[in-house]
Amino acid sequence: MSDSNEIINKLRQKILEIVSLTDSCKEENRLLKEENGKLNSRISEQELTINELNGKYNSISLAEAFAASPDDSREAKLKVNKIVREIDKCIALLNK
Repeated sequence: MSDSNEIINKLRQKILEIVSLTDSCKEENRLLKEENGKLNSRISEQELTINELNGKYNSISLAEAFAASPDDSREAKLKVNKIVREIDKCIALLNK
């Protein structure tokens, strides 16, 4: 009987250890999911900022192209054509 009690006690200890490890893994998983959500949110914010800055950059580039000397009119036309193509792509995506 002593052996069976000892075996049962060892099994209980192992089960308690497994339950404890499971609980700690669940908590770690919860924390990691929370951190992942925060990081995804931060990425989204940064992508919005990047898009906003790209828009500003394009506006500044276009303004510089128009303010350039007459010799640079070819470059200005190329930039305007590029912007028109980008707008056409956006319209095509909206129509899908």
